[in-house]
Amino acid sequence: MRTGAEIEQHLRSSLRARADSFVLTNPSEPPDHIVGVRKQGRARYWALVGVAAAILTVAGFVLSDTGGHTSSHHSLADRAATGRSPSSNAKGGRTPPRGGSESIPAPIPPPCAPNVTIPTDASGRYCGPIPPAGNGLGPDGACTGTEVTVPCGAGVTIGQYYAFTVPGGCDGLIIFDGQRWVSELAPSTPVPDFYVWMRLDADGTLRYISPTGSVGFNPYSGQTLNQCSGTTTPPTP
Repeated sequence: MRTGAEIEQHLRSSLRARADSFVLTNPSEPPDHIVGVRKQGRARYWALVGVAAAILTVAGFVLSDTGGHTSSHHSLADRAATGRSPSSNAKGGRTPPRGGSESIPAPIPPPCAPNVTIPTDASGRYCGPIPPAGNGLGPDGACTGTEVTVPCGAGVTIGQYYAFTVPGGCDGLIIFDGQRWVSELAPSTPVPDFYVWMRLDADGTLRYISPTGSVGFNPYSGQTLNQCSGTTTPPTP
């Protein structure tokens, strides 16, 4: 690419040649006529020089603005990119959250039907009566293992809910249907005994539901139990 000085020199040489073409050099013409034509050519020459100077001024301004780059196309694109608002790329005019995707709220479960007498959480919301205390012989109706009646004793009806008292101990142990079970979500600190609806399904799954949630139980077969300190206790004989 030519520099500004080279462009100026090229324009001056071209203009000088163009101006000289206006001058008649035929020696047979009268001297006064030759002088007049030369003056006219010089006037046109200086007029063209003025126009060239203006062009060079504008060219110098453009060159200084672009920093001497051969093209301003990329610089304009860069300016447009850096000047673009961050929210212009967001869908619907909103800036997406960090992580690349928007969180979708969980659907709200439908309301409970009126006068529900059988407890259920099939819709994702607990519906049914508030569970009362169990019929065990222990505190608050908890099962002790000495009961002969259901649900503490053996013989529960598969698929039927029973009012049941869950002890608040950290080991998660209960007695239901004549055997011991351990909670899948034992508390890390002691909690008061609480009342639930307990059900044993045909596949051997034991689970309770209540207005406060649902937890499953596994048969106890000597596995290590949780204790409130965060450590474990030896198996209960």
